[in-house]
Amino acid sequence: MKLLLALIILVLLLLLLRPGFGFRAQRPSDYANTGPAFDIRKHLSGRFISEGMIYGPTGRVVSRFVAEMTGEWEGDSGTLSEDFQYAGGGTQARKWILTAGPDGAFTAETELAGELRDAVPLPMDVTDSRSVTAAAEAAQDADAVLYCAGLYDPMTVQDWEPEAAEEICEVNFMGVMRVLGRVAPRMAQRGRGHIALIGSLAGYTGLPGAIGYGASKAAVMHLGENLHRDLRDTDVKVQVINPGFIKTRLTAKNDFTMPMIQSPEDAAACCMKALRSNRFQSAFPAPFSWVFRIAAYLPRKLVTRLI
Repeated sequence: MKLLLALIILVLLLLLLRPGFGFRAQRPSDYANTGPAFDIRKHLSGRFISEGMIYGPTGRVVSRFVAEMTGEWEGDSGTLSEDFQYAGGGTQARKWILTAGPDGAFTAETELAGELRDAVPLPMDVTDSRSVTAAAEAAQDADAVLYCAGLYDPMTVQDWEPEAAEEICEVNFMGVMRVLGRVAPRMAQRGRGHIALIGSLAGYTGLPGAIGYGASKAAVMHLGENLHRDLRDTDVKVQVINPGFIKTRLTAKNDFTMPMIQSPEDAAACCMKALRSNRFQSAFPAPFSWVFRIAAYLPRKLVTRLI
């Protein structure tokens, strides 16, 4: 009876979902060794307008945006304010703090990093072991780690791009392995701390067009279970937080209806609620999250017919 009820709920909720993955993304390497040379102080200075298009899997335009940007510089230090207007009516505002370095190199951090009291931002590339090691040594004994670095491109087997899929896995999963490998053992030795990992509803079951992303998030969620078991006799708190669709530049790549998509602010509020709780695993938004949690217990043959 319980299985039948779960199946009925799953079928009703899945009526909201129409898979439509598959996106052949452009890569930075496509434009390597082309000009003109980029000078951040010259090209990101003053007020300017940027227009862009987002393409779906068949090559047609599925969304457009216009961004008004303003760059201001004093020597090698500058700021870049961005205001995005999407064709669907969505908006997004960001502000970056920029620092120009030698040989065209530069660093960028969000304005929030400069506003946090007593905070010291430590730039880190999670795909670079040396960068992670340097940041971990500078941070010394961290009280808590929240890993939310993520990369996403819709991708099917038919449109598999090896470099893009590997990059997704590098950021989403290998990145957290590098970070926690240099932080978690210290927490275990001290017997206290807080580790929170951002997974995804896509990690509960295999979905179409999620090559790279789904597998990497499933690995993150499994890693959380490993940590939870190993640290169960300590005061190190381990949590895995699995959100659904969030309105960002990443989900803007999708050309299908995304049920119960949340604003970044609403998703952040759900994450904060989860972090303050004692739950090991949290998933949202309900009832959409129930689809994936129930699907994990249903026969695979049935799930593939429904999703």
